[in-house]
Amino acid sequence: MKKIVFIIATVLIMLITSRFAIRIIDATVQIDDDIELLFILLIVLNLVIGILSYLLFRKIFGGKKA
Repeated sequence: MKKIVFIIATVLIMLITSRFAIRIIDATVQIDDDIELLFILLIVLNLVIGILSYLLFRKIFGGKKA
């Protein structure tokens, strides 16, 4: 149960962060022509959030199955 809640929280954080990143980038750079770069940025951003979330989960629950 803890693992499911943690995954849902991580996905919500990813969605919120991605939305704000897209808004900030679009407002400052007008990235309409370079959509591939935006996708790469979002993939890297969500990968970093996922890795940090995984490490936090391992630290909190000690690597035990939740």
